[in-house]
Amino acid sequence: WPNLHIGALRRGVPVALVNARLSPRSFARYRRLPALFGPLFAALEWVAAIDEENAERFREAGVDAARVSVSPSTKHGHELPALEAARGPQGPVVLGSVHLPEIRALLPRLLEALPRDTAVFIAPRYPRAAKAARDLASALGWPARLVTNGEVPPRAGEVSVLDRVGGLHHAYRGASVAFVGGSLISHGGHNVMEPAAAAVPVIVGPHVG
Repeated sequence: WPNLHIGALRRGVPVALVNARLSPRSFARYRRLPALFGPLFAALEWVAAIDEENAERFREAGVDAARVSVSPSTKHGHELPALEAARGPQGPVVLGSVHLPEIRALLPRLLEALPRDTAVFIAPRYPRAAKAARDLASALGWPARLVTNGEVPPRAGEVSVLDRVGGLHHAYRGASVAFVGGSLISHGGHNVMEPAAAAVPVIVGPHVG
């Protein structure tokens, strides 16, 4: 992002951040290089932070306090009217946007608890985790495969793992329940509106911003 911001500044293009987050880890990293990052934060025209905690970090990073506001996320409002009918309890269990540590923590307990005729669909947040997720499911005694298309129906009694970006919204349609990742780790949680818009019950962990 620094190069994109610098390029915009050189062309006289104002830069604003909407739905803005600044994690404590990133904030600490930027604070270690104030000569590099301080002027970039100071040059932001406007920051709409998702909450006061994030807003304060932007102010401390160098954004003029008069240019920082707090507003709810605008990311998902367009999805709310798109409610669909769920297929019922026979649908797959979907783990969406899950990070590898979450997969390792959740999958053994989940597969132990589920009936063996359940279809399970996993969409890792990063595709590079797909093979590890498949191998873990296999080690736990479940048939597992990699898929490249979220529209491919998961098979009963099998774990399907998406190894590409995109297609998760297809998998949510007709799911019996969805767990949304980024919420068992200190990441703030990912998009819960996507499964909710498909009328799917949503489960999240404790770390939801």
